Amino acid sequence: MDNSTQPNSHHGLEEAPADKDDDDDDGGRRGQGGGSSDDANKPAPTTLIRPTEESCSSPSTSSSTLSLPANGFTSSAEDSDTAMSQGLSASEDAQCDLPLPPVTIPDGGIRAWLTVIGSTCALTATFGIINSIGTFQTYLDSHQLRSFQSRDVGWIPAVNILLCFVLGVQSGPLFDRHGPRLLLIGGSILFLAGLVGMSFTHCSEPRDMCKTGAESATVYAILMVTWGLLCGVASAIVTTTSLAVVAHWFDAKRGLAVGIAYAGSSIGGVIFPLLMRATLDKLGWNWSVRIVLLIVFVLLLLANLFIRGRTKELNAGKKHRKMKVIDFACFADARFVWATLGVGMFEFVVSAALGVLPTWAKARGFDDSTAFAVLAVYNAGSFFGRIVAGGVSDYIGRLNTTISTLVLAVAIVCGLWLPVNEHRLGLFYVFACTFGFSTGSIMSLAPVCISQFCKSSDFGRYLGTSYSLVGIFCFLSIPVGAEVVEKLGPELFCVLFAVFLSIALFTFAMARLATLEYKWKWRIIIVDLNHWIALL
Repeated sequence: MDNSTQPNSHHGLEEAPADKDDDDDDGGRRGQGGGSSDDANKPAPTTLIRPTEESCSSPSTSSSTLSLPANGFTSSAEDSDTAMSQGLSASEDAQCDLPLPPVTIPDGGIRAWLTVIGSTCALTATFGIINSIGTFQTYLDSHQLRSFQSRDVGWIPAVNILLCFVLGVQSGPLFDRHGPRLLLIGGSILFLAGLVGMSFTHCSEPRDMCKTGAESATVYAILMVTWGLLCGVASAIVTTTSLAVVAHWFDAKRGLAVGIAYAGSSIGGVIFPLLMRATLDKLGWNWSVRIVLLIVFVLLLLANLFIRGRTKELNAGKKHRKMKVIDFACFADARFVWATLGVGMFEFVVSAALGVLPTWAKARGFDDSTAFAVLAVYNAGSFFGRIVAGGVSDYIGRLNTTISTLVLAVAIVCGLWLPVNEHRLGLFYVFACTFGFSTGSIMSLAPVCISQFCKSSDFGRYLGTSYSLVGIFCFLSIPVGAEVVEKLGPELFCVLFAVFLSIALFTFAMARLATLEYKWKWRIIIVDLNHWIALL
């Protein structure tokens, strides 16, 4: 806490302000308390010094500033000693209850935007690999793991996604307390180690073909440990840290900043499928993964150089609570519950699309080249969706933007995806681009919506708690999606997507109603076109 004196423009003593909750909807900062004055004819006041956190928490520590009695003087030496002793004790108690000075969120500046760039690099490396799951799985299905069914292969990326989301609940509180530095370093090393292990899944036969079932099972086990476990744990650390740190620097522009950071996952989702498409046939699995490893190393190095937190400022004077695996206090907020359920339903769709879309394309009669390319087109559309939606949400509201894009996503699935067949390749690409735009918008807005319900200093804990449950939906999405395509056909797969997106739409609408105390309200936004024209 600040040890400077508090000015008092009136005569008389400044009284300790009553406790007051000044938290706002976007993560809340605690306001500065006011004071009161006595009559002008009383003696000059003694200024109260705000104690440190240690002086508030330790009974042996006392303030060096004395407080006069209420009438401003004492009648005798004995009374004076008693009054001063009582005043000292009272002033200590009052000062310990004084609110913290407000923490300023910069909402811009070189340091803030460098942090966003670093977060973009981190998410390009981690979520970029996750967004390329379909490319990896399609190749493994027809090569090293061809003796396994698609749903069995799907459990490897499913474990990766589950750990990425569920273990975020562990790294969230660690981030809130210690900041991003050590978490980023440890997560980066672990992620690179996982990719190194993936690059040594060697088969004795040429062109990544395993000779026996035992050899294929060995490759499966190696991939489960390296890709599923190591990369999953590392992704949880790096992604949660990279997203949560943005809240340290942005408030009013948080939607735009998170959208730019989240766009990194789309960049990776374009780069890695195209890279694997160009190298797998020529170089094979091992060297293709090593090229990916080199790119990821550079990206994570830049992330560690650029990302900086403001943990000390945000946690100044704050007594840390014991860290919990899941903070059930979050679920007391109906807004948080509805939003988390909506994110889970939506992430089921996105994870299944990323993992099964190439498989769906092959089931519809398209070749491997088209299956790889359509995933890159999907992620390219997602890139623009993340940035556009983030900027728009800062003006019309985060929940409003999410609801609007969910309506668009349902319409795209029903109107564009269902009619796709092997004779309508152009429509398939149009669907992939527009669906990527809508889902990318929602993916970047989901963390920002969660940030509406907590303080900036608690964002990591709230985000981790939410995504620990979301991870369960993601864990089931790829195996279930692969089974639906194989057993029920591509059409029912699209219907399943439309149902889950509709449920997500309903839950986000309920989150908005809960925010407005279940009274729907409309807000008219007047846009200054001249301002935007000048910016262009």
